[in-house]
Amino acid sequence: MEIGKMEGGRGAGTQTELYDTPVYVRSRRAYLWQAAFEYFVSLLLADAFLAKLLLYIGMSDGMIGVVSSLTSFAFLFQLLTFVLTPHVHNTKKTVIGFNLGGWIFFLIIYLVPFMPFGVPVKTGIVILSFLMAYLLKNAVGTVCFGWANSFVDPRKRGEYSALKEIISLAGGSLFVLAAGYVVERFEAAGAERIGFGFLIALMIVCGLADFYCLMRIGSGEKKNSAARRPAAVWKHILGNRAFVHVIIMISLWYIGAYLTVGFMGTFKTTELALSLGVIQIINVAASLCRILISGPFGRYSDRTPYAKGYRTALLCMAAAFAVNVFTAPERKWLVFLYTLLYQIGAAGTGQNGENICYNYVDREYMVSAMAIKNCISGLLGFGASLVGSRILTAIQERGNQICGIRIYGQQFLSALSCMFMIAAFLYAKHVVEKQERIIQ
Repeated sequence: MEIGKMEGGRGAGTQTELYDTPVYVRSRRAYLWQAAFEYFVSLLLADAFLAKLLLYIGMSDGMIGVVSSLTSFAFLFQLLTFVLTPHVHNTKKTVIGFNLGGWIFFLIIYLVPFMPFGVPVKTGIVILSFLMAYLLKNAVGTVCFGWANSFVDPRKRGEYSALKEIISLAGGSLFVLAAGYVVERFEAAGAERIGFGFLIALMIVCGLADFYCLMRIGSGEKKNSAARRPAAVWKHILGNRAFVHVIIMISLWYIGAYLTVGFMGTFKTTELALSLGVIQIINVAASLCRILISGPFGRYSDRTPYAKGYRTALLCMAAAFAVNVFTAPERKWLVFLYTLLYQIGAAGTGQNGENICYNYVDREYMVSAMAIKNCISGLLGFGASLVGSRILTAIQERGNQICGIRIYGQQFLSALSCMFMIAAFLYAKHVVEKQERIIQ
């Protein structure tokens, strides 16, 4: 059942005219590119780029693993939203200030190789900079989404989210390939420091572009005074049974995904004996499929409840993990099908997981509601990864056998993940979809 809720008493025609005004059009375009440039910066601090930087500093493999895992705790910093929101009087200035501060700390990480300190001091600077950067960025992450997304026509949120994802994914793929090629050329020439200098220049350009795009977004709406009172926020959100059901549905997905996904890298390189080149080809091909499916998925979600779009994506995820149950060295080609199905599902869970909040929470409480959703589901997902690690270790210690049957830990974890995806699918279909939803 739908509950129509027009803003400020405006009719549909007036709303359409509002979203077609120059400031709204300009803001939407700016947000598309801001998300892309922010994504480019994050790519420079992940995977091979980060590992190369930290190895150059002199960190051990174990310490590099610790630094890389710091991103797992980033979602906890979103709890700062509750402390910050009551004191925000200018959303635009607050978001820009915090984002700029986070970018500066990211930049400091790339400047560490040029600092005249020993490895222990450099390690401390890297860890502190990572924590400060994620603290600042995540404190305003949901605030930024609520502010920038307010310029998007409610009837086209799914399509817009898909376009934003397409630009970031396609641009990010080209960005990583180009940056990696240049850095490798410098490295081959024995000029590794110049390669890091090139990455610093890239980070500066992307950071400034991110700043410029945020400046191009309009000022946004004034906040409701009730939404500024923490007690009112907690009472409204935790007392909202419809939104609690949404949190449960999304948490089931997080648990299912985190049980297995974090352990697929070693499965591909060790048990399946795939080369890094083959793995990259599989990932790029799957990403291209995700890019192609994002647009249709977004338009489908705009025509149906976001919960239905999310449910469809969960079915793809369940199929992906079901396929992975049978992935083994003699059937290693199945890992491509797993990756493809997973990325197609991710196209739907990513878009609808954010937009679904609009259907069950009043807009003035949106920022806090999203922070609660992300923290609870993220914490449960992280806990699932710890459980998955224990299960994987136990199976490997038994020679990859259960009751005399040959099975790899990732296969067993995939079976568990599939069950959680099916549970989330059924919960979405029989509980979330049947709730009254707000159109706003």
